[in-house]
Amino acid sequence: ATQAGVDLEVMPSGAGHDSAVFANAGVPSAMVFVRNQNGSHNPNEAMALPDFFDAAEVLGQALLTAELERLRELAQPGLVGARALVHDAGRAWLVTELAEGEDLLAAAAARGQPGDPARVEFVLAQAAPLLRTLDSLHARGWLHLDLKPAHVIVTEAGPVLLDLGLS
Repeated sequence: ATQAGVDLEVMPSGAGHDSAVFANAGVPSAMVFVRNQNGSHNPNEAMALPDFFDAAEVLGQALLTAELERLRELAQPGLVGARALVHDAGRAWLVTELAEGEDLLAAAAARGQPGDPARVEFVLAQAAPLLRTLDSLHARGWLHLDLKPAHVIVTEAGPVLLDLGLS
């Protein structure tokens, strides 16, 4: 909250919702409360939009921080490396290493039409190292929650997965 420029107040609460279930299962959990002038669970429940936007920014920064930690923990060939979380003007940005190349779809399209032997051979050549990277992630208990050609960059060293989709 402090990094987002939002006042932080730590408070005890009887609210648990799903967060308590997750915490009891060993999943790190937290709740972000948004000020409500009429109280929660009230038919006239309402909040000021700036308060809502502040809460969304705090949540976004927490998710980016978790993604940075996850990428660092999972560092391996075939997965983009994490560099830093940069804060600028109240916003957070996840900085990763540069994976120079083309996304998988563009790289495949440069090798002909779907079904062309050169294109099929290229895609199959990318599949083996990509599957090894995914297998390694899965063996460590992680899933890529947003796997698509735009999140695979074909580099000279082979395919590199980007953006774990906040797994």
